[in-house]
Amino acid sequence: MAAPSSPLYYTHEELQASMAQRGISKQHEVRTRLGNTRLLRKLSQRLGLPHYSCATAHYLYHRFFARYSIMDYDHEEVILACISLGMKIEETVKRLRDVYVMLQSIVHDVDMDPEAKDMGDVRDHVMTCERMLLEDIQFEMAVHHPFRFVLALAKTIGASYEVSEKAWRVVVDSYRSTVCIEFPPQTIAVAALFLAHKFRSVEPPSMLLESEWLEKHYSAILLIIESSVEAASSDEEVVYFGKISIELQQLFQAGKRVSSRSSGTYVIRPARYPAAP
Repeated sequence: MAAPSSPLYYTHEELQASMAQRGISKQHEVRTRLGNTRLLRKLSQRLGLPHYSCATAHYLYHRFFARYSIMDYDHEEVILACISLGMKIEETVKRLRDVYVMLQSIVHDVDMDPEAKDMGDVRDHVMTCERMLLEDIQFEMAVHHPFRFVLALAKTIGASYEVSEKAWRVVVDSYRSTVCIEFPPQTIAVAALFLAHKFRSVEPPSMLLESEWLEKHYSAILLIIESSVEAASSDEEVVYFGKISIELQQLFQAGKRVSSRSSGTYVIRPARYPAAP
C-alpha cells in the first residue's frame, strides 16, 4: 500500500481500499486483527509492560498491516517486532529472548529454556520488521496516546470517577481497531468520554453534544462502536451498541439541521481541547 495521504494518519477509505486491493475479505481481516490484538495484549500483560507500552505495540501493529498485507508476513514475527520496538520507544526494554519464550508459551503452550534457543534467525526477522516499521513512522519515536487527554477532558467537564474509568477502558479497547491510526489522540479521548457517558446511562454534558464536537468526532465514535460490535460476545451486546449508534446518528443529524438553520452554512470552529497534564 502507498503511504497515507497524511504522514501520521490513514483515512478509513484508504484502509478499506487497501484491503480490497489485496483481495482480503472484511471477515478475514476482522478475525485476524482481533486475534492478534488479543495476543498482543496478553503478551504485554504477561511481560508486565505498562499500558502505554502495550498501546504503542498495538499502534505499530496496525500501522504495519495498514501498509503490508496480512497474507505476506508471519504474524508471530510481526507481533514480536511490534512489542520489541514498542518497548524501545517507551524505554521499557526486555530481552527479545524472554519475549520470544513468553510468546511461544502463550501461542503453543510450550515451556522453553530461555537460554537454549538459538535466537539468530528470530532476531534477524524481527529486526527486518522493525526497520520496516521505523520507515513507516518516518523514524518518529514519540507516540502519543489518548489516556492523558481522557484524564484532562474528564476533569474539565467534571465527569464522575465511574465515567472516567469507563472512558479509559473504552480507549484501551479501541486499540482492537484501527482508530489509533485514523484519528489523533485528542479526538479518540472525546469519543471515549462520549461513549462512556452512554455506557453508564448518564447524559453527556452539553459540551460533548455541541454540533461542532459531534461533527469533528462523529467518525471516531462510530469506528469505536464498530470495533465493539466486532468483539461483542453476545447478541445482546450487538443490539446495545446498535442502539447507541442510532442515537448518535440522530444527534448528529439534529445538530446539522440546527447549525444550518442558524447560520445558513455549517462551519466547524476549532475544538476547545483542554491542555494535557
